[in-house]
Amino acid sequence: MDRVKRLYRYEGLLKAVEFFTQRFNTEQITEFAFEFSNEILTLNASALFIKSNDAYVLKYNRLYPFDECIIPDSTELRHFPAHFGNIVVDNFDAFFSKQIIEQFNIKLVIPLMVDNYMVGFILTNGKVVDDFKKDDYIIADALMRLINNSLENCNYFAELKESNAKLDQKNFDLFAINQNTKVMLSEVTLEKLYTIATEVFSEVSGSRVTSFGIYDAVTEVIKIKGYRDVTNYQKYYTEIELVDTRYRGEPIVLHIERDANIIQKLFVNYEVFQQLNAKYIVLIVKEEILGLVTLGQPLNKEDYDPSLFELIESLAGSTYIAINNAMMFDELAIQKQKIDRKFKVLSSLNKLVRNINHCRTIEELTHLTAKTLQLYFGVKKMFFAFQQEGQYKITSSIGLEADEQLFLINDQWEDTFSGETLYGFSEGAIKKYFNEEMQKLVNETNCVVISPILTSKGLDDSMVMEDNPLPFGFLIVLEAKDSLKEEEVLLIDTITKNISPIIYQIDQNSKIKQYYTLNEREKFLEDVENKLHALKEYQVPFFVYYKRTNSGPFNHEHQQQQALVGCQNYQFNGYEFMLSDHEINSKEWHSIANVEQKEDILNFSF
Repeated sequence: MDRVKRLYRYEGLLKAVEFFTQRFNTEQITEFAFEFSNEILTLNASALFIKSNDAYVLKYNRLYPFDECIIPDSTELRHFPAHFGNIVVDNFDAFFSKQIIEQFNIKLVIPLMVDNYMVGFILTNGKVVDDFKKDDYIIADALMRLINNSLENCNYFAELKESNAKLDQKNFDLFAINQNTKVMLSEVTLEKLYTIATEVFSEVSGSRVTSFGIYDAVTEVIKIKGYRDVTNYQKYYTEIELVDTRYRGEPIVLHIERDANIIQKLFVNYEVFQQLNAKYIVLIVKEEILGLVTLGQPLNKEDYDPSLFELIESLAGSTYIAINNAMMFDELAIQKQKIDRKFKVLSSLNKLVRNINHCRTIEELTHLTAKTLQLYFGVKKMFFAFQQEGQYKITSSIGLEADEQLFLINDQWEDTFSGETLYGFSEGAIKKYFNEEMQKLVNETNCVVISPILTSKGLDDSMVMEDNPLPFGFLIVLEAKDSLKEEEVLLIDTITKNISPIIYQIDQNSKIKQYYTLNEREKFLEDVENKLHALKEYQVPFFVYYKRTNSGPFNHEHQQQQALVGCQNYQFNGYEFMLSDHEINSKEWHSIANVEQKEDILNFSF
């Protein structure tokens, strides 16, 4: 009989070995462990308890008179795998309460363990026939080890499977981040980069709502430039004010609740994050905050995997580099535009300087300069003003009808006396320098530039008159095509400095010419009056003759040398006149008869 029983048990153990070496989950293993224990050990009443939270819950019951039972976890049971780790055949009170021992009439405990963790245990009140013997304990111990090995293998396989899944996910995330980083680093347009960054963070994290903000150094706030809600197409843009852009020694991924103290120290209007449905804030920072990303609730799970934030931090670093590169490229583009604009300005200025060097009068020079500023530099309103008896007279105006208009300057113009150019970038800057009458005349403006024309100071200090320190004139610009730029102010100042010496030379030449050049017309009329006086007082006759001439200044002297005896010749306005004491018979000379007053000559039809 014993031999048949042993053979049956060995066959049962072989089946158990065959069964538990297969791949099952924990629930299947514990269920079959209960069945094999009852079958091989021929147990009477038995119960299987499985660990759930902080207690062991009755899962399977055989022949016990109750369906539910909970055994609270205890220090003894928690330490059981490490301190005991074998079947329990006596001293049950070391692990269970007296009530449980009596209630289940415990005779044997088979623990189900994985390393140092108690998965559960099987209780029994004995065998169907006879009591437990030494062979029963050997079989129970062997069965326990077989079951526990199967549980450990199942646990290791589950951990391996989970690790592989995490590695696969991490590899996928790393690949995605690598590809997205390449895309971001190759994008040099900031507006496109904001959209790409928003989409990348949204895809990698799986966030339902993602927003992207960048720091604006002008307004000193973070402007939300990108927003993505995967459940709808709504957009939301706002501004977040920083307490300080400096940020060192803190995590760059902040939880909206756990890190509330840090968030409140960083942001003034931190309540905005609630409107953005933010659960996490990812700072794009390197010593100073460049921007941020907000992540909302995950789309398909309760919370984010902690390992994800390593990838998020790496992605934030790549985003920082990408934004810096785009900003530098943008700055280079702006600098190139400035250089191109300055080259165009210098080229146009060079043409202007070449042309004004050929001007013979101040009127011609100012007209040419005004037209150049209008056509090449987009000036819409401007005029020149030159001093006239303590006031200034407008000339060569563009964009307003103000020529010949006189105006006075106020104390605000004093800095121009030393050659300084005054300017204002606002629409109301004109009120500082002009009275109401001039403001009405000018009407709308978007700037003001007042550049003095100094014709003496700096050229020859000895010529400056102490009682008249006012500048000779001004070049005044009141409206530009676009908002006034610093290089345009410099341009106007440069133009004024270039034309000032030319105006000085033209003015001086005019004075010298007026002083030294003989005015033929005035001399002729003066001599006519003398002849009329001699005729009236002394009856001395005289005769007036004229002829058209195309002679220039270089043969004038030659013609004067060929003047007839007793005759005086005068040349002006394309004619040559002759006063003679006697009549002249000549085909080339025409007579003006019956001259009784000089008006007879002035009104004569030539």
